[in-house]
Amino acid sequence: MNRAHSAGIVFFLIITIATAPAGAQGVLDSYCETGLRNNLTIHRLNNDYQNALWAFTESKRTAGPTVDFSAGYTKNIREPIDLAGGHTGEIAEFLSQLQTSSIKNGKFYFPNQNQYSSAIQLTQNIYNRQNQYNRQVKEENSKAVASQLDDFKTELDAQIRDAYFQYLQANELKQAMARSVKIAQDNVEGIQVQIGQQKQTKDILYRAKADLSNKEAQYRDWENACMKAQFNFNFILNRSFDERILIDSAYLFQSQHTYLISSARDTSPTGYHASYLKHNADAARLQERAIRSQTTIPLVQLNATGGISGSNINFNNKRLPYSNFELSLKWNLFNNGVNRSRARQAYFQRQSLEAQYNNSLMQIALNERSAYSDIVTHLANYQSSLAAYQNADVYFSAVRSKFDLQMATILELLDAEEQLRQADANLIKWYYNLQFKLVGYQKTTGKKLKLE
Repeated sequence: MNRAHSAGIVFFLIITIATAPAGAQGVLDSYCETGLRNNLTIHRLNNDYQNALWAFTESKRTAGPTVDFSAGYTKNIREPIDLAGGHTGEIAEFLSQLQTSSIKNGKFYFPNQNQYSSAIQLTQNIYNRQNQYNRQVKEENSKAVASQLDDFKTELDAQIRDAYFQYLQANELKQAMARSVKIAQDNVEGIQVQIGQQKQTKDILYRAKADLSNKEAQYRDWENACMKAQFNFNFILNRSFDERILIDSAYLFQSQHTYLISSARDTSPTGYHASYLKHNADAARLQERAIRSQTTIPLVQLNATGGISGSNINFNNKRLPYSNFELSLKWNLFNNGVNRSRARQAYFQRQSLEAQYNNSLMQIALNERSAYSDIVTHLANYQSSLAAYQNADVYFSAVRSKFDLQMATILELLDAEEQLRQADANLIKWYYNLQFKLVGYQKTTGKKLKLE
């Protein structure tokens, strides 16, 4: 390997690792946690989940009793009937007991001028199968929202990792281009020395300078790509665009490392991008049962009321307090087929959701196999990419030595230099393409694969 090139690589790695923060392997995980914490869509989905949980809690409360307190006062303004001063004592007493009318000063008041009432009413469902089904529907709805929230978190985690690797790749390719610029500068300086020694002509110098200018332009392009990757990553994390991104040394390419999958692949289904469909299908099935139960199962309810009611607050009146109990049974025997139509709607909705669920399971299984096959093939290509770089490095060193001895032309030197630059970039791209494929596997399956 060319000494200047080797020194550049070692210097870059030393600087990068030295500037990485303590516990560098946790940098990316920390960024993922920040992104999950700051993301507005997660906040919205979490609110939807909390709303679904409270709806489920509300449905559970329907099994318990309802206790209401009520009180009222009614003032009736209506002309009385004049009884012409007859003997009304016994009739007045009787009417006061009835609490619906009264006789005062020989005048008959109906209804009473004043009517007071207060009561406590208890309502308890003795048997209501619909309420049970409705509770189960609410529970499945809350589970469906929770599944969507978990799926989105997995996707966002993968999106953050993808953006981070985009930044690291652009940054390392920029450094690789900087090494290529340094080689081109060395070429120009070496040719200038040879021209001073009358070993080369000036036309070679112009060709070397043109190559240097071209590489400087490419370096600026990678500088721009690195900046845009920084903006995009900070955007995903809801941070300032210009905020510095820390380098996680665990995700820097190391040519001496052998990359392998660290553990056996778990092929068991996780319900990723499918569980919410299953919960919705179960909710539709329960909804269908709830509808059918309206015509097949009666509703039994207890109502109990106790209080006072009268034209005046007089506790000597034994009829003032009152109470009543009612045990009701309601059975919908016929409703012109409305419930049957609703039940069939719920049935076909369930069939549709179950079909979507089964299709999702098959699609995810297919995608998992394809994604894993891509990773295995990409890992197998590592030695080819590494060998291409090593051979290009040896070839460049040989041509450089021959050029110094005037045994190779400038075109041969620049061609060897370009092959080395391309092999260097391809090796970096191979590594980050591997990371992108691992992220793609996570997006597809909801599972993570780790490298040794």
